[in-house]
Amino acid sequence: MDAISALHIQGKVAISVGFFDGLHIGHQKILRTLCADAKTLGAKTLAITFLEHPSTVLRPQKPLPLLFTNEQKEKAIRNM
Repeated sequence: MDAISALHIQGKVAISVGFFDGLHIGHQKILRTLCADAKTLGAKTLAITFLEHPSTVLRPQKPLPLLFTNEQKEKAIRNM
């Protein structure tokens, strides 16, 4: 939570956490729901994602190919 506090966001914040690679229909639903709930609550939204896929820690010997670069992922999330 220290990293979130460092953002200096004032007021309520609705947060979603995930890797969000490719932003498939399930990811889109999560983020749309986040935005809708935040609007209802009068909150800002925050999507937390990771630079590396969790499998790089859990199964480093079997890396997964990624659909998006981190830059593409950030742009897609911002455009939701």
